[in-house]
Amino acid sequence: MGHHPFLNLCTSLCRVAGVDASELVQGRNGSASASMQVDGVKVTLAHVPAQAPGGVLVMVELGAIPCDRELPIMLALLDANFLMPPENSASIGRCPVGGEAILQSCWLLDNIDGPSAHAKLIQMTQFVRKWQRDHFLDAAGQPAVQIACVA
Repeated sequence: MGHHPFLNLCTSLCRVAGVDASELVQGRNGSASASMQVDGVKVTLAHVPAQAPGGVLVMVELGAIPCDRELPIMLALLDANFLMPPENSASIGRCPVGGEAILQSCWLLDNIDGPSAHAKLIQMTQFVRKWQRDHFLDAAGQPAVQIACVA
């Protein structure tokens, strides 16, 4: 299948979202990815033809997990995963590289186009903004999204 359908999806999505078409980044393992801002939230789409030729992995960044609240936030993430229906559903996880919490989903290239991808991403970014408001607060109740765990 190659990356042609994936590239078409990314180009169409960028056009609908009103953002510059991001460059397609080629990975060493034959993968490709594209990152962009949708409604002010970082979104990455990835395609790994060797593992899922017809699939797109979608990752929406929830933000850095505050060090002083890491355990309760991770427990809340696990609880949220438990409440989501397992089939065709997004899941919440933690990026193993940077430690950010992410909302991830997998879409079939044959079933998605730019406008429908944009609509889904808007729903996902609305969830992210609610999560940030409700769970990433410091002791005074102020947003603390910029706090990051540093090793």
